Amino acid sequence: MKDEDKTKGQLINGLMVMRQGVDKLVKVAIQGKRTDETSNLQRIYYQQLFNNYPDGIVMLDNSDRIIDANKGFETLFQYSIKEIRGKNIYDLIAPENLREEAYNLSIAVSGKEIFKKETVRKCKDGSLIDVSLIGYPIEVDNELIGAYAIYSDITERKRAEKQIEASLKEKQILLKEIHHRVKNNLQVICSMLGLQAQHIEDRQAREIFEESRNRIRSMKLVHEVLYHSEDLATINFSKYTKSLVHYLDSVYSSCPGRISLEVNVDHVSMDINLAIPCGLVMNELISNALKHAFPQSFKGKGKIEIALHKTEADEIELIVKDNGVGMPKRLDIRRTKSLGLQLVNILAEDQLGGKVKLDMRGGTKFTIRFMLDKYYSG
Repeated sequence: MKDEDKTKGQLINGLMVMRQGVDKLVKVAIQGKRTDETSNLQRIYYQQLFNNYPDGIVMLDNSDRIIDANKGFETLFQYSIKEIRGKNIYDLIAPENLREEAYNLSIAVSGKEIFKKETVRKCKDGSLIDVSLIGYPIEVDNELIGAYAIYSDITERKRAEKQIEASLKEKQILLKEIHHRVKNNLQVICSMLGLQAQHIEDRQAREIFEESRNRIRSMKLVHEVLYHSEDLATINFSKYTKSLVHYLDSVYSSCPGRISLEVNVDHVSMDINLAIPCGLVMNELISNALKHAFPQSFKGKGKIEIALHKTEADEIELIVKDNGVGMPKRLDIRRTKSLGLQLVNILAEDQLGGKVKLDMRGGTKFTIRFMLDKYYSG
């Protein structure tokens, strides 16, 4: 009996082990079936995405031969997949003058790089189209086995861009002509005032004519700088300031070398709506310093500093400072009878939207702050 019981026990244990093995095999089979089903489903999804994607997609081997192409590619380049399978894509659709560019792109992909480029490609009928090209390397186990490229037709966009570019060029030419004519008209006015001033015997009246002439010239300089500028929307104020200072120095400095003018202007670009009033303010302050800050009784060398820069608060700060004799201590610049200072206040506050600050310690220092985007705030 003991031997029988022992034999039965061994048989039961063997059956249990076999059952466990079968269970494992069944589980593996079920999992394998599910894996196959998932893989098949994914292949269907990818195939439909590949075929129905609106842009042209082509798959290539390592020799740039076509393995497969979607309907978008067939429609874009007018080839059927049967016609092009196995052929070198660049020999097929790259224009003769762009073959080298195409081969360089192939080299980039062979180096496992992703590239994006706008270029031109050739259709079956010989017509050329503008395309946006994206190339991706295909890797398996870190080994390059081919690439695929996506071609998007951008012909209409390129045509629209060329039309806009042509329109902008026409407007630039027109704006240049306008600035040129305004500059010439202002020059005529300056010349007429200069001729008229020669016939005025009264010294004070002649000075008024000269001051008016200089104000007009400061406006003329704005249009002159814009006329010679590539950017017709804004003026390089550094270049403008140097031109204005050079002119005023030649007009008012009777003794060369007696007064030095130092210009420290950042590369700030201004809209013409700001440039003209700012230029007029500079004209008044520099002219005033050259005429009145250094009388014959002044001992030493005169110095005028002109600075313009952006502040941390995104404001423009204009400073005109001299080491001259200074102004009357009780002077109220907002109630002065001086036309020049009245203009400074009106232009700075009304046109620039800024504030004028006067410091009379050790000479005269005018500081004006205003927002650069005053005319862009909407």
